[in-house]
Amino acid sequence: GITADLAAIDIAKLSLSYTEIRAPLDGKTGRILVRPGNLVKANDVAPLVVINQLQPIAVEFSLPQQDLPALQQRMAASELRVSITIPGDRREPLQGKVNFINNAVEATTGTITLKAIFDNADLRLVPGQLVDVTILLQTIDNALTVPSEAVNQGQSGQYVYRLMPDGTVAISPVKVAYEDAGRSVISEGVKAEDKVVTDGQLRLAPGVKVEVKNAPGGS
Repeated sequence: GITADLAAIDIAKLSLSYTEIRAPLDGKTGRILVRPGNLVKANDVAPLVVINQLQPIAVEFSLPQQDLPALQQRMAASELRVSITIPGDRREPLQGKVNFINNAVEATTGTITLKAIFDNADLRLVPGQLVDVTILLQTIDNALTVPSEAVNQGQSGQYVYRLMPDGTVAISPVKVAYEDAGRSVISEGVKAEDKVVTDGQLRLAPGVKVEVKNAPGGS
């Protein structure tokens, strides 16, 4: 009696649910790929519509494998934070955190893949978009830096032309510990008060007298 009727109601509800297709996630739909009159079947290869999740959204990027030690040290100390800028967008960078690091280095490129998650509250990020990613792997306190264009490569290694008190230049071998955003961190070879040549090195040799023009302070 009643039990059979309740079972029949449940079966009817189940059958009715087959008339609806529910998305497994919230997001924005793209172009509808199936129109009335098209032939479809269960578990069809062709999708009905593509839905992209926008909030939150993931950004995928790669780091060279030589950054792995710094990456591992940073992860052990604190949460890995990243910021991204969108080419052509002058607003403040978006802030996110790394939530995935691949379990192997890509052998063909020597890089490891990471993903960072962003809440994308203002919908500035769109799937497939190219962005510039910045991740802080280490902080070098009291670093001595010079413009990267001041560093030259010779047969015996890297060097800079250092300005001498008499206006001539001398070669100073240096060791570059790190390079980023047009600045090279120098671990050996120059002191903070030294001045180095950033332009016209091809015309220079030890002992040549130079004229200083618009020399940046502390470089």
